[in-house]
Amino acid sequence: MYYVSGFDPRGAGFYHRLYREESAKQSVHLGTTVEVGARSRLDKHVSAWNVSSQWHGNEVSTEYQFLHWDDLVRRHWEPNLLKLLLSSLATYAGYVGCGAFGRLVLRPAQSEFGEGRLSRERLGRFSEHLRNQRETQRT
Repeated sequence: MYYVSGFDPRGAGFYHRLYREESAKQSVHLGTTVEVGARSRLDKHVSAWNVSSQWHGNEVSTEYQFLHWDDLVRRHWEPNLLKLLLSSLATYAGYVGCGAFGRLVLRPAQSEFGEGRLSRERLGRFSEHLRNQRETQRT
């Protein structure tokens, strides 16, 4: 199983520890055992660990491979919480301002091919807003 974390600066160590702790809780709840092996670095961009268990009399074994990109995320992550919050609010305001949020919330059942889709003009304005916001943050 391959795992690619979201835009999250925490690396494989965090997710390996989280998996080990949460699977221990789950095994108690389900009355089974789950063994999470040691984490190893397969190469520059991949860490892995094995997980084995017994489910309904069947032995299950899985190799989890964590695909690294947390180094890139850390490079672009805003460490100042206030700046991160303000940047997020500006992004959400742009999302609401171009109509994307309203379309998503007010017409969630319609497909992208239906009437609820974003117009190219609105999508272009939103993309332009995001580019401007990124340029402002760089200066």
